[in-house]
Amino acid sequence: MPSISVIVPVFNAQESIAELTTQSISFLRTESIIHEIILVDDGSKDKSWQIIKNLTTEHKGIVKGIRLSKNFGQHQATIAGIGKASNDLIVTIDDDLQFDPASIGLLLMKAKETGADIVYGLPEKSETKTFSSKLWKFLARNINNSTGEGSSFRLIKKDIAKKTASHLQPFVFIDEVFSWYTRSISFVKVPHKKRILGKSGYTKRKLVSLTSNLIFFYSSVPLKMMTWTGMFFSMVTFILGAFFLFKKLFFKVTVPGFTALIVTLLFTTSIILLCFGIIGEYIRRIYLVMNSVPNHHIAEVSE
Repeated sequence: MPSISVIVPVFNAQESIAELTTQSISFLRTESIIHEIILVDDGSKDKSWQIIKNLTTEHKGIVKGIRLSKNFGQHQATIAGIGKASNDLIVTIDDDLQFDPASIGLLLMKAKETGADIVYGLPEKSETKTFSSKLWKFLARNINNSTGEGSSFRLIKKDIAKKTASHLQPFVFIDEVFSWYTRSISFVKVPHKKRILGKSGYTKRKLVSLTSNLIFFYSSVPLKMMTWTGMFFSMVTFILGAFFLFKKLFFKVTVPGFTALIVTLLFTTSIILLCFGIIGEYIRRIYLVMNSVPNHHIAEVSE
């Protein structure tokens, strides 16, 4: 049985974090799995950090606590936890007890059955309600050619997790980074409870910010739109310019100077729009380089 590191990004979870830790340890001990619990306090304003320190004392050698200097976000907190993980498999889970820690067993069974690098635990009843979630799933499926599905409850092989943790950009959306390294991804339905403790840390303002970050950090859609729009309108204006030039040469033009003006304007505009399209393509390639998109990832070697 592989060893497991359970990573929990914590934000204002003083009411649930102790119970979540207790349930996680109880399940893993029952299954005789070597484990550690890593609790990452993502700038909580309540007593979460004090509770985490108490848990590290109570479960010495099993529970580790990390406190970030401010609120960096769930994905960044998860990456901080991955950096401290030492076991074979990484499991990430929210701090609100909506996912049952015992469902880790379902992730393990699916991973053993499929050999997948990543297994997502999807709620039995889909609760995707936020615009950002719906928009990103659409973009991921139809444009970025990735799975377009996922959740914060996941099992990840250590090598994939560590590769993901090496991405140190200001904004890292780990589910998209996973798809850069592997397509061996499976899904399993797991129980999902309604939130009864606390409230979601994702305000409307944060959701809008998340959506814009997802689009501009992990999608080249705006640049592609710029490229194709520039190319299209450069062709349109070029054709219009050619039309008015043809009209001047073969038909009578009643307004003196009109053809020269319109042809000059349209041909100049077509060149500018074409240049915008070319610049868009260069910026898209710069984006790929700056985002550290890997050109390969070795999954296994046999010699």
